[in-house]
Amino acid sequence: MIEVLSEIESKAKLNKNSRTSLKCRSFIKKLGYRSRSKKMIHEIDQAIQRTNLTMLLPDQVESWLEIDLDDAIHFQYNAKSRVLAPTTSKAPALYAFQAEAVNRIHRKMIGNDSFKGMLVLPTGGGKTTTAVRWIWEAALSKRKKVLWIAHRHELLNQALETMRNQVEKPVKYRVVSGIHDHATMIQDEQLIIASKDSLTHHGERLANWLAEDDELFLVIDEAHHATSRTYIQLIRSLEKSLDRLYLLGLTATPFRTAESESGALRKLFKDGILYKKDLKNLVASGILSEPHFFSMQTDVQIAQKLTAEQLETLRFTDQLPEKIMDKLVEHHPRNLLIVQQYIASANQFGKTILFAINQLHATMLALLFQQHQVDARVVISQNDVDHNADTIQAFRNNEFPILINVNILTEGADFPDVQSVFLTRPTISSIFMTQMVGRALRGEVAGGTKVANIVSFIDDWVEKIAWSNPQSLLAGENGDETFEGISDRKVTEIISAQVMEQLALRMNNHLDFADMKRNYFAESVPMGVYAMHYLHDEKTISEDVLVYENDVDAYALMLEQLPRFCIQNGLSSKLTNGQIRQFAEQLELQFFIEDELQPMYEIIDLMAILKYFLVTKELPALLLFKERKQVNITELARTIVQKDYTYRQQKEFIQQNWDEQPFLQVFFNYEEIYYKKCVQSELLMIDTIFSPKEPYESDVSLAKLKKSNHSEWRSLMYQVFERNKQKNGMYQCVLSGERSMNKADFKVGYKKSLKNGGKTTVNNLALVKKSDKY
Repeated sequence: MIEVLSEIESKAKLNKNSRTSLKCRSFIKKLGYRSRSKKMIHEIDQAIQRTNLTMLLPDQVESWLEIDLDDAIHFQYNAKSRVLAPTTSKAPALYAFQAEAVNRIHRKMIGNDSFKGMLVLPTGGGKTTTAVRWIWEAALSKRKKVLWIAHRHELLNQALETMRNQVEKPVKYRVVSGIHDHATMIQDEQLIIASKDSLTHHGERLANWLAEDDELFLVIDEAHHATSRTYIQLIRSLEKSLDRLYLLGLTATPFRTAESESGALRKLFKDGILYKKDLKNLVASGILSEPHFFSMQTDVQIAQKLTAEQLETLRFTDQLPEKIMDKLVEHHPRNLLIVQQYIASANQFGKTILFAINQLHATMLALLFQQHQVDARVVISQNDVDHNADTIQAFRNNEFPILINVNILTEGADFPDVQSVFLTRPTISSIFMTQMVGRALRGEVAGGTKVANIVSFIDDWVEKIAWSNPQSLLAGENGDETFEGISDRKVTEIISAQVMEQLALRMNNHLDFADMKRNYFAESVPMGVYAMHYLHDEKTISEDVLVYENDVDAYALMLEQLPRFCIQNGLSSKLTNGQIRQFAEQLELQFFIEDELQPMYEIIDLMAILKYFLVTKELPALLLFKERKQVNITELARTIVQKDYTYRQQKEFIQQNWDEQPFLQVFFNYEEIYYKKCVQSELLMIDTIFSPKEPYESDVSLAKLKKSNHSEWRSLMYQVFERNKQKNGMYQCVLSGERSMNKADFKVGYKKSLKNGGKTTVNNLALVKKSDKY
């Protein structure tokens, strides 16, 4: 047994991720056993504990007795703790307000066995630096243990780098997350920097780490997320096992969330805000520059829809798809706009750092600037190190005005007198955005400038992507706050963004009147939106599901039954997208074919809601679109017809309605042309006589019909269920006679198959139990 485990240990140690795998059956055979037993597992577990290996079991699996013999067993080699070595013998001095914050937190500890408070500083104000100095002085320098938690990998890396610059003696540490070490590798470190999700199922390991301690210093970055279930469970478990817990939450947005969320935040951080400085205060004191924002629309349309894999790559690595990147890089009018924007206000922008999309883009922009007699130079990784160093030094010496780079100058580069940053690449990373914007935020007191010019170049994306916004970021509003208490204006903007896309398709594709007859514009205006913004696997997920009048009751009924549905089917957040789709289709069958109204939902909407519930264990709230009645395009068209306006009167009436209704302009995203097209479409629909709908008959299978003509599929399914519905509301199988109230227990089959000449018609379709063959 020792030889086998040593062999596994050697393989894991040599692998890049310190892991190795083999089939459960092979593992047992190698150890000389014929089958598994509790005694055998106990013996092997004892032997593993004497090695540097950890057997990695799936979540909620307590023993590898439960693992299928043909499934793989994974082993992790437990690397030794890392040592955080100080970069200097003495940490850099803090600003006066940061030192004041540290002292305020120290004073809170006096006479208190514990506290739960918050440090509130704006983006660029040095929250991490301030918190690190406090834990160094209060804990790490005194060999006390510290747990630093965040919900994103980049925040973990940022914390580690800050600590490297602040500690004055070596500290044993480990970073734990999906891309760092595994929680099972935690040993006797003094400092653990971890993502909250990586600790969720490893409470025992955390308890062992703290077994000989009676106090802990806990820091939660982006603390406005700390009201989530996983955070609460973690904090409660720590409180039970410790005599003293000092909890410090870091945020720029303490109580900006909904009433319910902000109340929960106040309840969790019962000692309130220990220290706070806002952006205006730091700007007024000269520590930060006053940011001036410029948003330039490039008119570049990105019509490509991103695949699930591309979206995942974007969320995880902030990397644009190659084709889209090439389009932006090689788009000459876009590049020319960037150059012309600088030239038009060269005196104002002055010394500028420009962040390009990639190395080719950096080079192309530099050449274009030079063609317009502006000296711009490039630092990129493919350049010689000495060449880059010489270029950076020349920029410091003010030998040229524009320094172009890709991401070299986001961290560690200090240029106090930089007046502007040009952001030519979109990013979803608030950390990356903070680093880019931060190059120009050094105020006059800190040796910088009074004003910082932040120039963003905005492309037109058909895909809804939560790009990081520098203005909202500095206001403490960027990214992933809860939207439970969202403003009416914001609801309007969410709905408008999606409706405008639908209107564009409607107008550009010239949908036939048969489709339009069943969907007047008034029916196309949503009742509200399920705005779901949450964290999963250390990523921020944003899903906005529009709810229309035809489906509002179906959604309400589905949500009422959703908790029971998930329990009955044993659903968890670990489901794949394919599995989520299967269960979403069951929900569709159960709740969304109750009537023959035109369906406005999509299956991906049901998937989004199901996934949200599985991750958060909460039902989304419907944010009602209160101004819906003001979007009165259908009523406007009817008024024109009833009053028999002339063409000139029509034109004046339509224009007057637009001019006097600012809300309409917000709803239509200020696209007056779409507003007028919608009015004309309504007029055509009112004046057109429609022939009655013929019964549907086709050679297309139900499965293909669902994809190609979802409305017709839904209508057929509804009619089949209604034909087989009893007076007591139960549905009956035509074969066995079995009955059930649950539509998901049935399937619709053909009486005569398509191969044998049958058609997809109501008369040729029958309702049968899923367990029956037909």
